[in-house]
Amino acid sequence: MNSATCSVLAGVFPIVLLTLVLERRAITINLRKRRWVRQIIIGGVATSLAGEGVALAGVQVNGYPLTQAIVAWTVTAVALLCFAMSLLMIVATDEIEEEADAEG
Repeated sequence: MNSATCSVLAGVFPIVLLTLVLERRAITINLRKRRWVRQIIIGGVATSLAGEGVALAGVQVNGYPLTQAIVAWTVTAVALLCFAMSLLMIVATDEIEEEADAEG
C-alpha cells in the first residue's frame, strides 16, 4: 500500500463516519432500538476512527509493507461493511414507511 492509496483512504473514512452518525436518525426507531443495529453503528464509527488514524499514519510513513497493509485493508473493509448495512437499514425503513402509508 503506497502513500497515494493511504491518502485516498484518509479521505474516505470521514465520509463513512459522517454518514454513519448523521444518517442514523433516518432509520426507524423500531430498528434503532435493536442491539445489533447499535453494535453495527458503534462498530462502524470505531473502525472509521481507527481507519482514519491508520490511513494518516500511512501517509506520514510513505505507505505500508504487506503486513500493515493487510490491517489497513481489513479496517477499511469492516468500516465499509458497516456503512453498507446502515444504508440497507435506511432502505428497509423507507419500505416500511411506504407500506404503512399504503395501508392506512
